[in-house]
Amino acid sequence: MKKLLCILFGVALAGGVSAQNAVQEPVKKAETKVQKQQLKNDIKEKRSDEKTVRDDLSHGKVARAKADHKEVKDDKADIQKDASKLEKNGVDRPKAKARKEIKEEGQTK
Repeated sequence: MKKLLCILFGVALAGGVSAQNAVQEPVKKAETKVQKQQLKNDIKEKRSDEKTVRDDLSHGKVARAKADHKEVKDDKADIQKDASKLEKNGVDRPKAKARKEIKEEGQTK
C-alpha cells in the first residue's frame, strides 16, 4: 500500500511539473525585425546623447552635462532591454550586430 501511494504521488508530481512548462510560441520574423530596428535607433540615440554630454563638459557646463548623462543612462537601459528580448528570441549577439550594421550604413553613405 505504501509503495502504491508513493508511486501515485510521484506520477502526480511529475504530471504537475510537466504541465507547468509552457510551450513558447515562435516569434515572427517581422517582430524581430522591428526589435532590431528599435535597438539600432536606441544605439544611435545613445551616441548622440553621449556627444552632447562631451560638448557640454568641454564648454564647462557641468550641470547640463550631468542632466544629459541621465538620458544616456536611460538609453543604456533601453538597449539592454531590447537586446535581452532579441536574445530570448534566438538572435545571437544583437548589440554587436546592430553596431556593425550602423557602421556599415555610415560607410555606404
